[in-house]
Amino acid sequence: MLLIIEALLLILAALGQDHRAAAGQIFPLDMALNSVDDQYDGCKENMEKLVETKYIEK
Repeated sequence: MLLIIEALLLILAALGQDHRAAAGQIFPLDMALNSVDDQYDGCKENMEKLVETKYIEK
């Protein structure tokens, strides 16, 4: 019984917290210039074509 009460208290404590993002300075995700993900910049159209013609079974 004590374990159930403890579990309920933990759940209530978690539900009572505010999980929204804190107001403050926003940091951009692209903080590392010339990183690995930069090589994929601008290839959206090519990838869409590959998905439609090669990767999706018809």
